[in-house]
Amino acid sequence: MSPKPHVALKTALLVLAGLWVYSPAFNGGWLSDDKMEITGNANLRDAGGLARIWLGEGSRDYLPVKDTVQWLQWHLWRDQPLGYHLTSVALHLAGAFLLWRLLGKLGVRLGWLGGLLFAVHPLAVESVAWISELKNTLSLPPLLLAACAYADYDRDGRKGRLRASVGWFLAAMLCKASVVMFPAGIALYALWRHGRVRWADVKSLAPFAAISTSLGLVTVWFQENRAIGQAAAAGAGLASRVAAAGLAAAFYLGKSLWPAGLTFCYPKWAVDPPQLWQFLPWVAPVALAAWLATMRGKPGPSWVKDALFCLGWFFLNLVPVLGLVPMSYQVRYSWVADHFAYVSLTGVAALAAAGIGLLPSGGRAGRMGAAALAAALVLGLGWIARGHAAHFTDETTLWNHTHQLNPGAWSAETEAWRHAKAGNALMSQGRAAEAAAEFEAALRLNPQYAEAHTNLGKVLLEEGRVEEAAAQLEAALDLDPQIAQAHNNLGAALQRLPGRLPEALAEFAEAVRLAPEDPEARNNLGMALAQSGRTAEAQDELNTALQLRPGFAEAHNSLGIVLAQSGRLAGSLGEFSEAARLDPRSVPARRNLTRALIGSNRIREAADSAAQWVRLSPEDPEARQALEALLRATGAGGQSGP
Repeated sequence: MSPKPHVALKTALLVLAGLWVYSPAFNGGWLSDDKMEITGNANLRDAGGLARIWLGEGSRDYLPVKDTVQWLQWHLWRDQPLGYHLTSVALHLAGAFLLWRLLGKLGVRLGWLGGLLFAVHPLAVESVAWISELKNTLSLPPLLLAACAYADYDRDGRKGRLRASVGWFLAAMLCKASVVMFPAGIALYALWRHGRVRWADVKSLAPFAAISTSLGLVTVWFQENRAIGQAAAAGAGLASRVAAAGLAAAFYLGKSLWPAGLTFCYPKWAVDPPQLWQFLPWVAPVALAAWLATMRGKPGPSWVKDALFCLGWFFLNLVPVLGLVPMSYQVRYSWVADHFAYVSLTGVAALAAAGIGLLPSGGRAGRMGAAALAAALVLGLGWIARGHAAHFTDETTLWNHTHQLNPGAWSAETEAWRHAKAGNALMSQGRAAEAAAEFEAALRLNPQYAEAHTNLGKVLLEEGRVEEAAAQLEAALDLDPQIAQAHNNLGAALQRLPGRLPEALAEFAEAVRLAPEDPEARNNLGMALAQSGRTAEAQDELNTALQLRPGFAEAHNSLGIVLAQSGRLAGSLGEFSEAARLDPRSVPARRNLTRALIGSNRIREAADSAAQWVRLSPEDPEARQALEALLRATGAGGQSGP
């Protein structure tokens, strides 16, 4: 077979294998952080969001390239998850192809197999099937392009290749800062290829180190000041973090070599204080470091050096995610997560490909044996990965699998999630008291559950328990100040409290900033502006609400109030009429329409409207008094009751 058809066949097999593995997740919806990352991300909505993204405004991490891609995705796919899933799979396959290319440059005979094993490995599933982990699938291709360009530069010394490598590394860092160890990876490459780190290698490392250091510090600042869960992030002591880091490195290596029992959230190990045995996993990386120290002056690759190079790459890329530098996820939930090992997994895939490539290939039996081993690996890993991808179709499936596989993993949060979901269902059915009880149960299990605080606040507000509602909504925003619904509901609560209108106005404005396409937030902001005497701005907000949701009865009613305040009775009458038509059961719309008809001296129509007002609210004395007065005015005083 000529080279081109041979490459085309390998390419087709790699693509088909990746699509087969991830096809169960294509119908998946939004999971966990997806709503915050996509549907609730105000920066994705308009052109101004791009500027905010690059300025770091409204973001929990400074990942502007990743956020820009999400901005583009939103304008392509809006709130349809399929497009986001296809993008993640395409990026994952691009990473697999680039790994194949890099391994070829490094002299690995079966580089294609390394790319294929990476494409179907179950440990990558969480990064690919979970939309929020775009930063993983997006950061790997530029990182591998940087590695390819550097390998070319090391071979021929062309400065253009070095500049390309630096540019690709910068792009990777702006996708996800955990690729920060690439400069150390270059040093490792120099040891592997040349037997030592030469002065030329040190000079070429300088721009990579500058990027790594500066953006790494930015990441640490964002983690400490903006990351989710910072309110709960006291962090473990240094000894505990060192012990957990060693255990995590061993955990990831084990899951890479034997990917059984993968789940969305693992139990958090008790390492505070650590026990002596928990430091044992550090023996392996210390031994690796000792080997590196003996490499000076020993050029020329060997199978031992190849294996240690692959493992060195694996462990280096784990360093930023081992918890040595506190991360909010690890403080709150677990020391480990599958998506933390995505980049490192390329090292294990490369190790497997190189190892199989070293098997005896002379004769038909040798070739058949190597092919059979490779096929078994690919099929076995692909089958496990496909099954795991099916867990990422919806939150119920994902959390049921997590809780079933690891009953002790995040159990309080899992049960809290179940209570919160039950509360959401009861809230949608109008069963406020029962919904409140479910949200309260969720918060007893997990007091840091911002969504439960938000929804409990909404229920309490509907029950008229305004101060309690405000307290819950403020608690939600302390945990996550980016929840637009919490700002909106807090504004509604403050609006009902004496002297709190300016604060309510600020909350509504923030809700609109975070969710500019939310017509309810626009309506509430419009009414608060009207109460503050800013009628022109109020009218603009209400018109925007109606553009966003044509047929929004409440906004028509609000616009009628603003027009009436401005003395435009004819316009207000039209808005009240439209509100009552759109929502015949709305008491405010019917009341305001009746008043507007009286003000326009349309007595008979006002009487008909008042009769409907009484039917909707028979205990309202104003409705009965208005109807009786109107009936007397029309000469039908004897028909004052419904």
